Amino acid sequence: MLQELSLSLGMTLSSGAAAMRRKIVVRVRDTEGLIIVDEAQHLEGKSLDELRSIYDKARIGMVLCGNPQLKVRAETLQQINSRVGKNVKIGRPPKPDVALLMQQFQIEGRDEIDFLHGIAQLPGGLRCVVKTIRLATLTAAGEDGAFSMKHLVAAWEDLIAGRASLITDSSLKNLPICSVFRDIIPC
Repeated sequence: MLQELSLSLGMTLSSGAAAMRRKIVVRVRDTEGLIIVDEAQHLEGKSLDELRSIYDKARIGMVLCGNPQLKVRAETLQQINSRVGKNVKIGRPPKPDVALLMQQFQIEGRDEIDFLHGIAQLPGGLRCVVKTIRLATLTAAGEDGAFSMKHLVAAWEDLIAGRASLITDSSLKNLPICSVFRDIIPC
């Protein structure tokens, strides 16, 4: 974790965890910066404690993002739990957020935006939206045709193929629909 953080800060790697931690602290101290760690639920207790130490010594902001397991885990680690300022649960993305994402892909049609907003409401939502767009774009390019709603629908159907029998009204809340597709279309 210290190596990844050092590299993301543009630093050269040091040998030894203590040396890297000290260099990171010096690099970020009093910058009023913010360290954001995604998928933090996967960090070992030692890595979380390294982040706590950096937070304490550098006097900067830190956000640990992850699934609900992160909150449960942090509550069991008193050194971490006592420093949590606020737990925030991020809900499903609102239509304006999905529309902003569509602007980046130059998708402007109301039907397309509504369709993709529907996908965004499912577990793995925005990731599924991006994968659907990428697959639809590849398909349209392969057909030498203009990108259309037809390509989006076909791409989404391809992505959920083989999983459709698992999708029921009661399973939509917890089904990681796109998890099996992470290797098909690189994000």
